[in-house]
Amino acid sequence: MDAIASNPDAAKQRNQSIQWAVLTSILSKAGTFLLRIVSIPIAIKVLGTEAFGVYATITAFVALIDLIHYGMGPVLTEGISRAVAARDRESEVKIFGTSVLLRSAITLGFACLFALLIGLVPPAVLFGAEFAEFAETVRRGAFIALIIITLDFILVTFEHARNGYQEARISNAWGAGGNFVAAGLLVFCISRFPSVETLILAIHGPVVLARLGNAISLVAGRRYLASAMLAFSRDKIRFVLGGSVGYTLVYVVWCTVEYIFPVLLLGRFIGPGEAGVFEIFVLLHVSLNGLVHMVNYPLLPAFFDASERGDRKWIIKAIRRLYLGVLVLGGMSILGFGILGEWALGVWIGDKVEADRPALLLFGFWFALHAWRQVHQVILLGLGKIRRCAWTAVVEGSLIAGLLSLFVSKQLIPGIQGVFAAICIGLALVTAWYFPLSLKRHRSREH
Repeated sequence: MDAIASNPDAAKQRNQSIQWAVLTSILSKAGTFLLRIVSIPIAIKVLGTEAFGVYATITAFVALIDLIHYGMGPVLTEGISRAVAARDRESEVKIFGTSVLLRSAITLGFACLFALLIGLVPPAVLFGAEFAEFAETVRRGAFIALIIITLDFILVTFEHARNGYQEARISNAWGAGGNFVAAGLLVFCISRFPSVETLILAIHGPVVLARLGNAISLVAGRRYLASAMLAFSRDKIRFVLGGSVGYTLVYVVWCTVEYIFPVLLLGRFIGPGEAGVFEIFVLLHVSLNGLVHMVNYPLLPAFFDASERGDRKWIIKAIRRLYLGVLVLGGMSILGFGILGEWALGVWIGDKVEADRPALLLFGFWFALHAWRQVHQVILLGLGKIRRCAWTAVVEGSLIAGLLSLFVSKQLIPGIQGVFAAICIGLALVTAWYFPLSLKRHRSREH
């Protein structure tokens, strides 16, 4: 084993970075949770379910920009993690600079395309006939969201770089600050200036400012990265773009079919009210998924580092801990939503949003199956199984998209219950069994 692999401090450093990331992530997720707990009831009370559905549709549409190049973030994280482990400063700088410039250029290019769509195509054509009465609100809100979210998608590149240095704790601290400010700003502004535009500015504006602070902090702490932002390296283009294809498929397909496509589908076939109801459950799902993400996010670069150093003992121990955690969390989700879901939803949102016990039980299963897949996904990506994850995402995503289209357009299972059922069926038929089998085969070949 070489000098890099035998470094006795590497495992300790990985464990400490994960522990600090989890602790600061708890603060960050508390801010996110507060923001969503506060924002959703207030927004629905002040604006109504339909207007909240308009907000959800606008942000889902603009978020499609990120799907085009999302994979560049994990590639940047992996590249920096491996370069730091190998003490290769030249590769570290080139990967960082190339990623920043490529992602910025692609984001701005597609933002211009989306601006043309918003300006030239009537909202009723883009989102469905039910949005005709909200045409001016949709246009104004979409342009505001486009500007803010474009900046957000450029700045998140620095967050992925920070994760490559195993410093997710710093990004979490900045994120927590942005979320707490957003929650306070929303409470102050939405009752005084009740509009979809205010909702977009109050929720997303402080988050972008926090990411800007994180980006400046990263570059200030590593001054050699400042010049690297303008250092476009041709020999790293293939690494960044080629590697991003697999990651993009993995993250984009699943994000689209579980979060974005259902909102657009419900808005078109049923109306903004039902899209708004589903968006409430999306925000709840994302908040719960933060419990998984706060471990997975710092764990991925740690897996890259351990893989680069050949530390199999650490990898096996980490897998066992992940399994225990996700099984407990998944079981609690199913029981919690099945038994207490109706009561909790009534306390939180009130009587403006209704969901029966079967729907809430399906929601609990959705989160449990999603968390099970997320854990295996991080392990397999950390072990270099990007192609396997990518084609599995395509297969499962296609199945879920087909079921969603069938259930929602034909109303075979009405409303959000049909969406939950379609996603659960897709997850159960593909990744719930295939990912554990793939990991088992990989470990048996290593032995």
